[in-house]
Amino acid sequence: MKRFVMPVILAALLAVPAVGQEKVTIKIKKHAQGNATQTTENESEKGVMSFTVMGMAQKKDEDKSSTSSYQEVILQKENGKRVTKAKRTYEKAEGTRDGKKITPSYVGKEVLIERTGAAYKFSVDGKELMGEDLILLADEFKDKKKEDDFSIEDLLLPKQPVAVNESWKPDVAAVAKELSKDGGMIIDSAKSTSTGKLLKAYKKDGRQYGVIEIELNMVMTKIAAGPSAIELNPGSMAKVTLRFDGCIDGSANSGTMDMTMEMKMVGALKTADGIEVKIDANLKKTGVKTSVDLGEKK
Repeated sequence: MKRFVMPVILAALLAVPAVGQEKVTIKIKKHAQGNATQTTENESEKGVMSFTVMGMAQKKDEDKSSTSSYQEVILQKENGKRVTKAKRTYEKAEGTRDGKKITPSYVGKEVLIERTGAAYKFSVDGKELMGEDLILLADEFKDKKKEDDFSIEDLLLPKQPVAVNESWKPDVAAVAKELSKDGGMIIDSAKSTSTGKLLKAYKKDGRQYGVIEIELNMVMTKIAAGPSAIELNPGSMAKVTLRFDGCIDGSANSGTMDMTMEMKMVGALKTADGIEVKIDANLKKTGVKTSVDLGEKK
């Protein structure tokens, strides 16, 4: 009798779907007019850059950090385009630049953020922010030049539902093209790699949450374009690791994003008058951003 028990048990186990194998569709909520979030951000960037011109070397250390906590409400935004008006109330905002501490005066106040074309204006009580008050905000918004709200996330997320521990390959050529759009860097997509993986899926407050990890290894060949382009040596690359733990069904802007970027660049530029400029840079940037969706505010 006993010899029949084990096969029956095994058959029963095999008939039950494995726990955690249910596939989920990953979607990150887009910003919309009326959205309100509570956000905390911490960023740090360190590195060394050296330039050699006509045999003379100049070295520049990169050392900056920032931390902030604020509530943001989106006041104006058209579908498919960037936010044109928002307000933030800061509970905390401070930073450092090359060892110098920056303490903006707008902490505890409402900051109005307005976009016209690709330019941003920041004001408090109708008075435009200037000087030290502008440093952290200008640095945060400097790369938000494009008119549309297309995000690199749209290329990194899987097109099909995935199960826990299942991997996918983001379109590295499309990612490289997007990163190269502003002419900041040229990437060899044939030698670059990208990988995404769903590490965990769970329910919270009736929503689908999950933990996603994405890694990019981008091989860089040039910085800028045209006569001012810097030709980079083999081995120049940027490695980016993103880890998001939050809502993945598109219903809330809630979650924590951890980001690490390591970049190495070695190359040279020969000017029209024959002067050679060499560059050697190693940079590391880390950041953690946590947001809690507060719903919609009129």
